[in-house]
Amino acid sequence: MRRAKHVTEAVLCDSTHHPEGYRKYTGDWTVVLGEDVDLSCRLIETTEDLEQITWQKSTWEEPQNHNFMLIYPNGVTKFIAPNGLNGRVQFIGNPSENLGSIRITVVRLLDEGTFTCIFSDFLSGAYTTEIPLTVLGKNSSFTLCITVSTIDSVERLNVIINTRKVRTW
Repeated sequence: MRRAKHVTEAVLCDSTHHPEGYRKYTGDWTVVLGEDVDLSCRLIETTEDLEQITWQKSTWEEPQNHNFMLIYPNGVTKFIAPNGLNGRVQFIGNPSENLGSIRITVVRLLDEGTFTCIFSDFLSGAYTTEIPLTVLGKNSSFTLCITVSTIDSVERLNVIINTRKVRTW
């Protein structure tokens, strides 16, 4: 049996290359309090049958990962332990395309932590990616890191974003 190349991706800031064709893309997400955020996770270059997608969360207070959502191949989702996310997390992916993305609505300060997406299949086991999420209060600013790769080089651009709302009359 031929082994497939597996790629797990999260929305990008940095990319790390691993040996034997396995590439894992990860990035830190920063969101403003009260906004929505999409956490993207995808397994590509595989012919294996997906068993399930598991989402976990850890925080500074609880550094051990805790499962909060299971997604089955038929698209059925099961909330295991809400971690304060109950009613605010939606599955927006597509298991038939190995897309395990979720949306967190009305982000709270307690949502800050590391989210882990795990794709499980029977033959190869589990493929994991971590997505750190930082929650900013309103009227704050942060630096967004954008990495652009071309054939010849990799450029990194830092952009300062101000979260203050502007009133218009």
